[in-house]
Amino acid sequence: MKRCLLLAFLFAAPAFAATMNNFASQLGGTNLVQLTPADSPLLTTTFAGTSFQSAFPSDLIFVTNVAPLGTFTLGYTVTIGAQQFNIATATYSCTDSAGCFIDTDFVLPSFFHPTAGTLRVSLNGSDFSYGFSFQSPVPEPTSLILLGTGIVGVAWRKFRSAARL
Repeated sequence: MKRCLLLAFLFAAPAFAATMNNFASQLGGTNLVQLTPADSPLLTTTFAGTSFQSAFPSDLIFVTNVAPLGTFTLGYTVTIGAQQFNIATATYSCTDSAGCFIDTDFVLPSFFHPTAGTLRVSLNGSDFSYGFSFQSPVPEPTSLILLGTGIVGVAWRKFRSAARL
């Protein structure tokens, strides 16, 4: 009996695992980084470095590719920096032989240093966890304005001290 259960588990587990793949959308969706339980890729916001960065400055999109399961439920949780963000479990249907892609958008706070996070995906009540590190893009225009303001302040101070002499 134990052998039968073990064989059933060995054959069923890979088949179930192959029903779903998860990705993080990067570079405005032109690059999908596959998430695996063993890796922890460094991610940034989905639209960093694109023309949509100003419209969506803190969006991180995860993409789930699901095999043709018929009707199924899917829910998401992201935990990062002692904060938790949830997308409620919803029911979907996929009968396309090529599978279906489901996009999930999280609006994350800014983390200007790599911060460890976890994506938990619940497919039909079974949870799968994926680690990642997240870092917000550096706000270059703000840094340049701050640097410019500092240089103008130093120059103004030198000018005022020279004018007194």
